[in-house]
Amino acid sequence: MKKKFWACLSAVFLLLCCAFPALAAPAVPPGTVSLRVKMAYEGQPLADVSVTLHRVGTLVETAPWIEFELAGAFADYPVSLIGLDTQGWAEAAYTLASYAAADQIAPSATAVTAEDGYASFTDLPSGLYLLQAAASADDAGNTYTAAPVLLELPSYDETSHSWSAQAESVMKVERQTPTPTTELGVYKIWETHGAQQPAGVTVELVSEGSVVDSVVLSESNYWRHTFTGLDSRKAYRVVERDVPAGYTVTISQHGDQYTITNTAQPEKTEPPGAQTTGLASTGPASTQTSVSPVIPQTGMLWWPVPVLSTVGVLLFALGWKLRNEQKSEK
Repeated sequence: MKKKFWACLSAVFLLLCCAFPALAAPAVPPGTVSLRVKMAYEGQPLADVSVTLHRVGTLVETAPWIEFELAGAFADYPVSLIGLDTQGWAEAAYTLASYAAADQIAPSATAVTAEDGYASFTDLPSGLYLLQAAASADDAGNTYTAAPVLLELPSYDETSHSWSAQAESVMKVERQTPTPTTELGVYKIWETHGAQQPAGVTVELVSEGSVVDSVVLSESNYWRHTFTGLDSRKAYRVVERDVPAGYTVTISQHGDQYTITNTAQPEKTEPPGAQTTGLASTGPASTQTSVSPVIPQTGMLWWPVPVLSTVGVLLFALGWKLRNEQKSEK
């Protein structure tokens, strides 16, 4: 019985030893990354489409996930990328794309799709990227558009638990029939979580980098407005300029309606004796803000490590106790 117990204990210890290297986060490979982007609609490649990349964040190796920090021209935008689901990431991408268009932020890289619908990028540093494609049209006047997306480069393969320096992305393309739009609506949603709500916010309607119109949304207009008399041949974006302190912003579009959501962020608290960074805690969009990854790295979970370690220690203590009891009985 005694030999069986120690054999079981040894087996558990060996499993713990094996678990540590298996659960360790693989290091991000040094060097640059290449990316191929495909543009196609119902299997038909779209050629001569301009595709752009904006590097919006840097990649940081931390457990239990690979995290990002907003950086560069995007560092000061009050856009939170923490704890987002699939829809949240889509809205974050659209929001960053709106500000990039409104403020005419130059892309980090640009490419044009070839006859096979592929656009290629090389020598990209690792980081979080905003991928966008310009709208294109056919002879019938139909337009082809793709929603902006956020990509992590290099890409992580959950099957092999390794990073790939050659990434690929297929953009979801939608076709729209020519329907002239001369009106665009905007609606404000507040998620205050008990925080103070301002009396109003300014929303700008932007086209081709210029402000076409602006409006102050408040209770007096029920936090909504409709921009009228617009040129149907132009593309428009809306952005919120005076985002209240302590709030983040997301922008989404459904047809000719925009929704702008402001979400209050919890106040940051420091443990006793902790040193502060000196940054204002009015929003997470600073270069010190870490965010969750676009694609969860399931091969990099760390939570079992302390659990297995605790179990191992308890088993060892139990074995030691049993051994001492057996000695005292002799």
